[in-house]
Amino acid sequence: MEASADCDIESLISNIVKQWGDADLNQLLDYVYFETEPMQEAKRGELLDFSLIEPQEPRKVVIKLDPVRLRDLRTRLSERSKSYSALRRPLLVPRELSENLEIWDADRGKQFPTGPCTIRVDDLIPEE
Repeated sequence: MEASADCDIESLISNIVKQWGDADLNQLLDYVYFETEPMQEAKRGELLDFSLIEPQEPRKVVIKLDPVRLRDLRTRLSERSKSYSALRRPLLVPRELSENLEIWDADRGKQFPTGPCTIRVDDLIPEE
């Protein structure tokens, strides 16, 4: 089965759960027995004809955006994003931390004294 078919099935099931997940049992049974295509033509004791189910047409979602408003939003977003670059700084890790992690990874953790251990976030951020 294709990935798109999987997504379609997942979407269909999700919609059914949203629609009927909290429904009263009698309401659900009424729908199944009186409003579904196979049951509308059903005759007692005969097999249900599932070929009567009409395939659902895919729904297209059309979003209409005002081009002037969209251009304005893009401009504002572009301007706003410039201020974020100053906030982005690479995290410089102290050399000692890297060395200690290498020792730990080499299974030489026994060399460390026993007792509580804490890592303070402030120690990870270099002073400017």
